[in-house]
Amino acid sequence: MIVFLTISYIAILGLLIKLKVIKPTLGWKLSPIAWMALLLIALFIPMQFWAPSGTGIVIQYSVPIVSNVSGQVTEVAVEPNKPMKKGEILFKLDPTQYQAAYDQVAAQLELAKTRLKKTEDLRSKDAVSIYELEQFQAQVKQLEAGLAAAKYNLDQTTARAPSDGFATNVALRPGARVGALPFSPTMSFVEDSTRVIGAQIPQGYLRLIEPGQSAEITFKLYPGKIYNATVEYVIPATATGQIATSGAMFTPREIVAAPFAVRIKLEDDTLMNSLPAGAVGSVAIYTGSGAATHVIRKVMIRMDAYMNYLIPY
Repeated sequence: MIVFLTISYIAILGLLIKLKVIKPTLGWKLSPIAWMALLLIALFIPMQFWAPSGTGIVIQYSVPIVSNVSGQVTEVAVEPNKPMKKGEILFKLDPTQYQAAYDQVAAQLELAKTRLKKTEDLRSKDAVSIYELEQFQAQVKQLEAGLAAAKYNLDQTTARAPSDGFATNVALRPGARVGALPFSPTMSFVEDSTRVIGAQIPQGYLRLIEPGQSAEITFKLYPGKIYNATVEYVIPATATGQIATSGAMFTPREIVAAPFAVRIKLEDDTLMNSLPAGAVGSVAIYTGSGAATHVIRKVMIRMDAYMNYLIPY
């Protein structure tokens, strides 16, 4: 932008010299340098604070689907990227061993309840001690808890959608064996929730940004278009400021001024919910200061919007 304004200044200067409005003195010949310095100091450096910009990305929450029990897959009911409702079946495992475990505990519980009833009858006649009665009562409670656990494991042989959404990267096939391992998901499930737009803003340009300020965003997906938005809040932490739990002592590392994320909300809710996760664009935020720089930033983001036709990546 500064190059464009400087070229425009030189063109006007050349026209004025040609029309003999001004004389081609050394001062006028060197004036483009002063013009560039003036633009830089008066507009473009303050613009980074008064109308900061950054790269924005559409984010959507996803859940890695991990089986709660181990077993062999007998059926994959889910279709990739097809909308699903919460509770619909994703896949099924062979329930034989879990059904057998449930039936075994159920039979033991039935027998324990029969013995408890007889013991209660005998206790009413003072034919057994209270200690024997309490043993059978405890046994029934233990078996009831074991039956609940067995039923849970049996139910978990059918994996279901955790919410409304769709599954992606579905490579699971019948015959495959899955394990109840947290680091071995079977597929990713994308929640059908409101999408989030996050903009990365350098730390040095962050201090004037506040919730409620107006913003504009242009997406690579929709070149030539500008969308109005609002700042929701600045996320007050980054991964570089996080301390991970460890048994090791402090290890020196290179410290960098990582950008902070600013959450942006589009005014058009329909567009917000239709954008695919991962859509990238340019974001401009207009603070309460430096209205003149806002005009420059608006021009620049519109130039970005049309450049997306030529540079779509």
